Amino acid sequence: MLPFSTQFAALRSSGLPSGLQLAVGGATQRGANHISMQDASGLLVSRRCVIGVVCDGCSSGHRDSERPGVASSNEVGARLLAAMIPHTLVQLLSRRPTLDQLLLDRLASTLTRSLKKIVAATSDGQRPARERFIFDYLMTTILVAVFTDREYVVFGKGDGIFGVNANITELEDETGHYFASALLVPSSNGRIP
Repeated sequence: MLPFSTQFAALRSSGLPSGLQLAVGGATQRGANHISMQDASGLLVSRRCVIGVVCDGCSSGHRDSERPGVASSNEVGARLLAAMIPHTLVQLLSRRPTLDQLLLDRLASTLTRSLKKIVAATSDGQRPARERFIFDYLMTTILVAVFTDREYVVFGKGDGIFGVNANITELEDETGHYFASALLVPSSNGRIP
């Protein structure tokens, strides 16, 4: 399975006007049973691209951490990834300015390495502690849109829906399968690959 569900498209214009005005807004609503806001967003505007990220932390956590009426702390993962994704994409695009599957594969690889370091720094190295941290802090839906003057891509992982023109992609088939879920797959020696 690819790390992200994607929609690739080419802008219909020959390029964006250099004086393009950009306005960004957003709204979010805290869940009725949530103490904290589990949504996060990130925006990066550069000369080469515009990157927008929306993340929605999973309200459930690890089975050993769950308490009735208390949501997980997955807003931590939502905030981390909403900040990490735009900056990582800008670095990757500076080396190779093409919006394609190779870019998304490199993004996934870079983010996975970074999250593995965070997991290693916050757990005792034992599988139960790693799993609790991943389930309680890093599970979040990711939706990303990247625009350059020639093309754009919209992609996501988790649950939800996104559209590009008339092409609608539902992530409901991936419900419960978040980007950080890949960190739960141990290698043959029991370590996270």
